[in-house]
Amino acid sequence: MSGFFNGRFIAKFFATIAGLGVVAAIVGFTVAYFGLIPLAADKKDPRWFYHVVHSTFKRWVSANAADLTPPDNLYEEGRIALGAQHFAQNCVRCHGAPGLGQSPMVLAMKPTPQHLPSVVNQFTDSELFWILQNGVMMSAMPAWPTVDREDEIWSMVAFVRLLDEMEPATYLDLVTPEPNQEQEIDFGLLVDTRDMEYHTRRYPMEEHLYAAPTGGFADYAFAGIPLAQCTTCHGADGSGAATDGEAPNLTLQTADYLASALHSYASADRHSAFMQVVASQLSDQQIDRLATYYADVLPDVATVVDSAPDEELVAHGAELAAEGRPSDGISACQDCHGAAGLTDDAGVMVPQLAAQNETFMIRQLRQFREGGRGETAIWSPMVGVARNMTEEDILAAAAYYSSQEIDGEALPQDENVPPTVEQTALATGAIERVCQECHESDLLGAPSGETPNLTLQGPDYIERQLYDFRALRRDNSRMHQAALRLEEPEIEALAAFIGALDPEPRRLPEPLSDDVNLGAQIVRRGMSDDIPACLTCHGEETTDALSQIPRLHGQNAEYLRTRLSYFKNAELEDVTPYSPMPMIARNMTDEQIRAASAWFASQPPLEKN
Repeated sequence: MSGFFNGRFIAKFFATIAGLGVVAAIVGFTVAYFGLIPLAADKKDPRWFYHVVHSTFKRWVSANAADLTPPDNLYEEGRIALGAQHFAQNCVRCHGAPGLGQSPMVLAMKPTPQHLPSVVNQFTDSELFWILQNGVMMSAMPAWPTVDREDEIWSMVAFVRLLDEMEPATYLDLVTPEPNQEQEIDFGLLVDTRDMEYHTRRYPMEEHLYAAPTGGFADYAFAGIPLAQCTTCHGADGSGAATDGEAPNLTLQTADYLASALHSYASADRHSAFMQVVASQLSDQQIDRLATYYADVLPDVATVVDSAPDEELVAHGAELAAEGRPSDGISACQDCHGAAGLTDDAGVMVPQLAAQNETFMIRQLRQFREGGRGETAIWSPMVGVARNMTEEDILAAAAYYSSQEIDGEALPQDENVPPTVEQTALATGAIERVCQECHESDLLGAPSGETPNLTLQGPDYIERQLYDFRALRRDNSRMHQAALRLEEPEIEALAAFIGALDPEPRRLPEPLSDDVNLGAQIVRRGMSDDIPACLTCHGEETTDALSQIPRLHGQNAEYLRTRLSYFKNAELEDVTPYSPMPMIARNMTDEQIRAASAWFASQPPLEKN
């Protein structure tokens, strides 16, 4: 036997196998090239083929879903109601519903989608999640349209799980919108498409169009009845009570914020499969009308909360709202959202929080923390702030703001309070011991302009930056060492002392750029969608309203140029996650950077209000 299985035999054996493989490949290519492979959908598959394919599918799902654990609150009524709306909008057309059959068009598909009420009990909750998240290739079953939104998928699982025992009347009650007095909003005749930054793009690109508005499984946009679709999740009053606060209260926000949010969903900048499918079908005219309707036509209402708020959580949330926890990188909520949870968004699209739905806020804060929410506006500091929040912080902030009245009393303001005598002494000592090494004793920055002028900034910004340097949330080894030399009382004293200083410019003899017109254009109007106007965030009105945004008017030009160049070339993980500047600076030329820096340096400093 050993002589039979010698090296010569083994070589011949593998050569034969390879030859047969080549022949098979040639035959397969020939059959495919001449169109001999049957791909028609009107031919039945043999039963053995069905069982092989479905057994393979079920084993794949079971193996990959084995380690998934459903959330403890999976079957909350709000989650079920929210999942029902997405199912009714997108899934029922293929998979049917309790007491409802499947469309003849769907039954003519190959493979034929299963009637979910008939087969859902074949899968565990974790397996349903895996199927919804990943989809099934070559079956018309899509993957979840956006990434990092497991909370939405579990809401779908909560609803789908109940299909096999759900009565038809229960299903119809869940998915029938509340009556609405103002149903029609025309789609319009003019269509201006916008790019959709969809997370998955496939070859060949020219055979797909990633743009909005789109056609959809439901025709509410073309039919002019988008309000009927909004009502299913947000209710006729817009409060979100229809889904027990899983959907947000729309009546609290400005029309500009709502329009920006819908555009962000449509372009996939803000992530939600529920909302992207809806918003991507709307025309610009419908988005503007819907935003105006919910912001201005409907009265502001608060969602009814069934359970009394936890007093300890509310107190913790009030502390976060008023003071934050700067040592952990958590700014006071009121720095951006206003002292009563209300704010004039000043062009940066800051939402109102007072009386917003608790469940919705919890889900959004978790998404910010985990990086799955995306953004509505240029500046989205919550991506950085929420990463530093504990689960208790998230529950507390949501409990506090949801318990506030729409026109409630403002929290006490403590910014720009003059430093005490003790703080002045501490700050003066810290400046002499640490700060003047780089910023000079007058804090105007080095004569070369390479270090920043600190007198321009308010107390909140100074305090946040020092703690960020100290914890390496902001990457600067020199400032990290300097901040470590400061005790916490010194940091607080420096913030109060510098915040109370009159802003003064340090005038340098040589400008970085002579192109004043270019600098003015970039700062005031921007250069493109990728280079927005600098004053959108750094203007007087915005920096007054949002104390965490740095003031650039009168800042040293060389310092600004260095910072913009750093943003342009830095790795994203080296930049604080709440900064939008890397994505903007990367689109700027060196000359544009110099011109914008020179313009800001030539301006008088902004007053501190």
